[in-house]
Amino acid sequence: MKSKNVSQKIICLNRKASFNYYFKELYEAGIVLKGSEVKSLRIGKGSIADSYAVDIGGEIFLINSHIPLYKQSSYNNHDPKRERKLLLSKKQINTLIGRVNQEGMTIVPTKMYFYKGKAKIQVAVGKGKKLYDKRLVKKKRDWQREKAKIFSRKNIKFSDCFLVGLFAAFGFLSKYLFLYLLVSIDLLFIYLIFIKKDRKFDFKYLITAEVFLVALVPHFIWLTNNEFITITYGLARTGLEQSTLINHIQYPLIFIGKQIGILIPFFEIVGIYLT
Repeated sequence: MKSKNVSQKIICLNRKASFNYYFKELYEAGIVLKGSEVKSLRIGKGSIADSYAVDIGGEIFLINSHIPLYKQSSYNNHDPKRERKLLLSKKQINTLIGRVNQEGMTIVPTKMYFYKGKAKIQVAVGKGKKLYDKRLVKKKRDWQREKAKIFSRKNIKFSDCFLVGLFAAFGFLSKYLFLYLLVSIDLLFIYLIFIKKDRKFDFKYLITAEVFLVALVPHFIWLTNNEFITITYGLARTGLEQSTLINHIQYPLIFIGKQIGILIPFFEIVGIYLT
């Protein structure tokens, strides 16, 4: 039976479980607890970080969980590390025992919580991960953490957006073909924000576009006053002045294709290294 998320009050989580195991099934179970254990859990005291569940006499018991002593309990306190019986249906118990004995799986708790006032625990049937699997998980987590840090909205400052817009304008002024790079970057941002939804749109991004356009205003005025001399000169040298509209579309695409062809060996080497 899959656990419910409604009205759950989390007591503790086993964060190592998803790192060490591939989960196949999740079950929600009750726990046989003493009064002092319930009181400790209600104040958020408890740990299942290094615990697991095993079959003892046809029942499932939680091993190595830790519920600290309840200090206000003067007598009849509990053993913090005692074995605790899990409450599951007979069918669920037989399924879990079969998974362990026949498929070599492990029963691991993933979280302990209160649901409708009763202590519950979520257990997973999982297969242990190999060392290289754990390394891949760690790399992925590290990258997600770094990506979140890099793309955090808190890290985006007005000065950063201003400088990016200014440098983009300088790049365009140095070479008109720099526009291809700017368009590529814009398309990447559109993909990340609106398609993949890896990050949220921030109105500070518009500052970059505004600074870029404002910085180019003097140059556009100069071009207008001088009959777009740089553009007409470039077209005259390439012979595109007499070309058709199709040629104007075709030649840039050919240029981009050649650049990609030159870079393919580099990307192949990087891909081989990363894999």
